[in-house]
Amino acid sequence: MTNASTVLSAWANLPPEVRALAAPIQSEQQYNEALAAFEAVWNEVGGQADHPLGSLFELLRDRLMAYEERAFTTPPSPPHRLLALLMEERAMTQTELAGVLGITQGNVSRLLGGKTALSLEAVRKLAAHFHVPPNVFLEHP
Repeated sequence: MTNASTVLSAWANLPPEVRALAAPIQSEQQYNEALAAFEAVWNEVGGQADHPLGSLFELLRDRLMAYEERAFTTPPSPPHRLLALLMEERAMTQTELAGVLGITQGNVSRLLGGKTALSLEAVRKLAAHFHVPPNVFLEHP
């Protein structure tokens, strides 16, 4: 069991730069500082899940991700462009995708060109095949 007064006392006595590691990132400068700290912890922790700095690693990772989600938003891509990107990342051909979807290569070409919308069945198959949530293949207003 954690004694709250012990935690509060220890926290108050930490150097300000250590306490700052737990504060939300508000600026690009803070982001760069947190990124440098994260890199140093990464190099120290490696792949050791039980490393004493493991919780600091997770804290910094979560802070960086939260800032990136706020600061580096990207507009949603049309489903056909996302599909093309996923295929390119995996060096997947249209013929291979046709096999996954159970359609002709010509229909895959129309999907990738944005000329044909994805059916609900195709969305489900693509999500399962690429291991992504189905909503990434749905049109966003």
